[in-house]
Amino acid sequence: MSILRKIRESFNLSQERLGEEVNIDLKNIEKWEKSPKKITNNDLSSLAYYFGLSSEALKEAIIGNKADLSTNKYHYTFSDKSSLDGWWGHIGIGVINQTKTQWFPITLNTADRVSSILASYESKGEWVVLDTLNNRTLVFEPSRLKHIWLLDESAEPPNSDWYVPDYFGKPGEFYKALEAFCTQKDGIDLYENEEVSDYSKKDIDNFTEVHDLDHELVRDLLTQTHIHDISGNVQSHLIEADKLAHFLFHIQLETAAILDFSSNEEGYDLYIPSKNISLIDMPKRFVDKSFREIYED
Repeated sequence: MSILRKIRESFNLSQERLGEEVNIDLKNIEKWEKSPKKITNNDLSSLAYYFGLSSEALKEAIIGNKADLSTNKYHYTFSDKSSLDGWWGHIGIGVINQTKTQWFPITLNTADRVSSILASYESKGEWVVLDTLNNRTLVFEPSRLKHIWLLDESAEPPNSDWYVPDYFGKPGEFYKALEAFCTQKDGIDLYENEEVSDYSKKDIDNFTEVHDLDHELVRDLLTQTHIHDISGNVQSHLIEADKLAHFLFHIQLETAAILDFSSNEEGYDLYIPSKNISLIDMPKRFVDKSFREIYED
């Protein structure tokens, strides 16, 4: 069974209904489920947005390089055989000497994995790395934090310590469209970009209108890394993607004593002892690009 058919059936959709939802001809849906590698970038983007994915992840699944997919849709709609991991709720990370907990949407599998790690956590210096559903990759050392919440969607949030922005529920493809919107060059309009479908651009105009083209917010979503230390201080930088990819590789091998976050582009050197860091919050899509380039090379 093709991955596209698996995903469609996980959403309890007929081929005809899916075609109506994303404005794609039924014959194309039928053709792609038999031979998904023939799908165009434009239509791949439409399907990814509708299913709550990124087109890169969906493409990787189609060509067989990715077994599991994480969607921003709520997990109860998926069967055990769907290969889809869906939204479960939020993880809340409290940094020592910071007033507010930081909340991030996560999938069911991520919640289970973190819960299992923390239940048996014993040694300091052991880092947890996880991807969220709002374009962030989090790296933290549990023993250096004030608290960690795992809050199911049906649970009552702690009222005095609860803030979830309105853009948390977006699919991975939203960030691709937002990136295309913000990097328009040579007079090429967003809607002329064939890598991003009209369907996946539907939220961009509304988002930029609601947030009044807040470039600082967009920059934060797409490129900024936030480094929280054990004293509660936070530094925010545009750290180069290859530096972040190198950091992720070594931190999981527990070989990173000094973290090099220097920037050739910005013209500064930045070295931080890993023992002084409690949480690093980095842009997932930005880092994933570097990993893809390394993998392709």
